[in-house]
Amino acid sequence: MPRKACGPHSARWAINAIGLTYKEDDGLEHKSVSPSSMLKIFVAHGFSPRFIQMYGDKVQLLRGVNLLLKTHRPVVLFVRGRLFPHWVVLCGRNKDMYCLYDPSVLADSDTTLPVGNRAVSGEKLLQIWSLKPWSYLIPSWQYIAITV
Repeated sequence: MPRKACGPHSARWAINAIGLTYKEDDGLEHKSVSPSSMLKIFVAHGFSPRFIQMYGDKVQLLRGVNLLLKTHRPVVLFVRGRLFPHWVVLCGRNKDMYCLYDPSVLADSDTTLPVGNRAVSGEKLLQIWSLKPWSYLIPSWQYIAITV
């Protein structure tokens, strides 16, 4: 069986975190997912997702992320800094640490967290989320989030 793509895997995690069941038959299980496809996955599951572009310095970006997390809903982040688009889910915050689900993480040094979950600092979160090394090509798309 082929490895599942991070987009549908992240969508599944976010939907299950809310307490609903992810529908397996959307045909996207092994495909790379664009932001518009991710929105369609959430709509197909009965959600009204919001597409959000964020701009600003580190303080402004983290302030924006913190406001999104106050809704107590997962925030799906679009990471464009790799050869292919990548998706991760921001699921909470504890003081200065953020809980991040990343389907590409098979195991982390922190064995207290389930596989795929990571606790990261705000600085590390922005590093993961940034467009580097191609941020100079698409500066207006530097930080994209979808709220569920």
